[in-house]
Amino acid sequence: MTIEVNNISIQSYPALAPKFSFWIKWYRNEENLSEEDNTRYYITEYWSQILSKLNPEQVYKELGCPVLHYDDTFCHTNIVIAWLELYLGETATNSEVGFTIKSYLEKIIKENSNLDNFNSIRASYIYQKSLKLEKLSKQSNKQFKKATTFLKQFAQTLEDNFNELHLVKSKEKIHR
Repeated sequence: MTIEVNNISIQSYPALAPKFSFWIKWYRNEENLSEEDNTRYYITEYWSQILSKLNPEQVYKELGCPVLHYDDTFCHTNIVIAWLELYLGETATNSEVGFTIKSYLEKIIKENSNLDNFNSIRASYIYQKSLKLEKLSKQSNKQFKKATTFLKQFAQTLEDNFNELHLVKSKEKIHR
């Protein structure tokens, strides 16, 4: 949904709005948590109450396939950008805030989701899509079976690339 404010179009997506209950607890920092722990609390709640219930492809399309750009403040928009990066492989501009949010979100998703023995969230997402197609293919024709096979192979390729990249980064850290 687009809203006009002072002749400026602003994209709005109500399903991405934070829930007041966790926002106010985060804002007031009622638990007197460190800034880092309070940030993790917010990202965890935003993931479990908002993002985990949405389809990243659908959200991305309905937002008009935007160019992803982190701003320099902590906000739910940056969490959504990190989510789209992790699930869809979309690339956002680099920023320290974005990197931190993406790291926290990745850990939260991995701790709270069934990734079907994948390390890559994107690979797991593609694999889960292939399972849904496979289920449909049992009711349909050979086209679905070809698509299912392709998605499974693609998921494995993504996982192999993810693991190789992280192995290279680990080796680079060891040699420093």
